[in-house]
Amino acid sequence: NQPTPPPSTALETLFAFPLLRLPPEVILTVIAHVDERDPSPTFPTGPCTELLRLSETSRWFHQECRARIWRSIAYVSESRYRPLEFRRARSLAALRDIIRTRRAQGIELPILAISVAELVPDDFTHMTGPDEEEQALLDVVTDLASSTLQVLFLRQIEMSRAGAQRLLEAIQSSPTLSALRFNQIDFWPDHPDMVRSFAPLTRIKTIQVMHSDPELFQLVDKCPNLDSLLLWPATRRLGNRIHVVKSLLPHLRLLSLDSVREATAFRALADEIIVRRGLLVSLPIRLSFAR
Repeated sequence: NQPTPPPSTALETLFAFPLLRLPPEVILTVIAHVDERDPSPTFPTGPCTELLRLSETSRWFHQECRARIWRSIAYVSESRYRPLEFRRARSLAALRDIIRTRRAQGIELPILAISVAELVPDDFTHMTGPDEEEQALLDVVTDLASSTLQVLFLRQIEMSRAGAQRLLEAIQSSPTLSALRFNQIDFWPDHPDMVRSFAPLTRIKTIQVMHSDPELFQLVDKCPNLDSLLLWPATRRLGNRIHVVKSLLPHLRLLSLDSVREATAFRALADEIIVRRGLLVSLPIRLSFAR
C-alpha cells in the first residue's frame, strides 16, 4: 500500500475550478443564475450577496457583473442607532457622490430602477438631517431621470413643497421614466399645483399611487398610454377621474382600485366595458376591486 501523503502535499494537488476556461455563453449563464432578485418592474431590489462576491473574483467578472449590480437599487435609511459615520457612508448623499464621480470619469452607471423608503435625520440630535437627505434624494432622482432611470418607487416620505416641485419637474422632463410608484408620499405644507399644466407624458406606461398627495394622482390625467394602473386614494373615491380611467380602457391591461368604495364609479366603468364589448372591441384588461 502506498503511504498517505502528508497534508501539505495533498493540498498541492487541489486546484481551483477554472471558471474562466468555460465557454463565454456558459459563464454568462452562470452570472444570470447568480443574479437572483424580484423580477417585478415596480419593486426594485438591490443585488444579492452572491452576485457581489462573484464580481470580486476577478476584473473580468467585475466588468461583466457591473451592469447587473447597478441595474436596480433599493435604498432604506440605516437605523439611527448605527454610528454616524457608518450611516453617512451608506446615505443617499454618498450614492449621489458615486453617481456624479463616475459620470465625471465618463462612466454612466446603468441604474434602471430605484426605490427609496423613509428618510431619517442624518444626526438625530440636530433636525437638519431630513432636509439634507431630501436634497440628496432629489439630486439622485434628477440625475438618473435625465439619463437611465426607468422605474421610480418612493415610499413613506414627507417632502417639502420645493422638493415636490423638483420631483415633478424631473418626472416631466425625463426621457426614460416609464413606471412610477408612490406609497404614502406627502407634500408639506402643500403641493406645488403644477401637474395640471403638464404636456402629455406619453412614455409613462405604469402608475401606482397609494394614499399619497392628491397632486400625484393628477399624473394619471397626463398619461394617455398607461397599460397598468393602481389607485388607492385616501378618500376612497375617484370622482371625475373615472372618466380618465374609461379613456384608458382600449389598451389598459391591469386596473386595481382596491381601496375605492364608490358605487357610481364602478357602475360607470362597468357600463363602459359593456358598451365596448357590444362594439366588438377587445379589452385585454384584468381588474382588481378588493375592499
